[in-house]
Amino acid sequence: MISNHNRHALGPVIVALGVGIIVPCARAAAVPVRPAATIVSLNVSGQATHTPDAMDASLLVQTRGPDSRTAQTNLNQQMATVLHQLNQVAKLSVTTGGYSVTSSQHGTTWEATQSISLTYAAAPNSADAKPVLNLIGQLQADGVQLQSLTGTLQPSTAMATRDAAIQAAVTSLHYQETAIAAALGLKVGRIRSLTMGIGGIVVPMMRNVMYSAPAGAPPMVQPGNVTERVNLSATVALRPGP
Repeated sequence: MISNHNRHALGPVIVALGVGIIVPCARAAAVPVRPAATIVSLNVSGQATHTPDAMDASLLVQTRGPDSRTAQTNLNQQMATVLHQLNQVAKLSVTTGGYSVTSSQHGTTWEATQSISLTYAAAPNSADAKPVLNLIGQLQADGVQLQSLTGTLQPSTAMATRDAAIQAAVTSLHYQETAIAAALGLKVGRIRSLTMGIGGIVVPMMRNVMYSAPAGAPPMVQPGNVTERVNLSATVALRPGP
């Protein structure tokens, strides 16, 4: 017992009550582990065809002489005549190619040659192409050789045909990835990587027809369709279903 005297001597008595706070430990949230995806590599291709709406031709002018100078002079003169005739046809693209001079028979005869490439925006079997084919026939009668004649596509047509080939390749890719996923009991996930390669243009040649034409007559042509091909290589993730 503390007397009043002692109480005053000691001063006010302060009683501190400690309050304990219990903080519950937070539990780690359970993170579901997703099964690893199955990666499938696929290689597919697509193609589209279109009838030719343009034509390419290759001509060869060839002359001879007892010496190189004479052979070249003859070639230059004939080339000037041929180019003048070709340049009279509207919208006909004319480009000269390689020029060569060689000797044969131990140098007693010299041969000079030069090629000419033609491009025309009309199908070779169309009415619009007749002036060009007629001129080629006349040039053949004058000794110009027709090396090749093909039906091709104009740039806008080739682009549209390639777009169709890409769509065909993508459709094939989706079909195969879906079929594989279904067979494995999985679902199609994301495409991890995709590489596209251009398979090139398949242009049917018409050499067998053009060489059978008589001298001076226009070449007889019947071109087939031009085919654009596209290749796709992809890696696709397949995941378990829900």
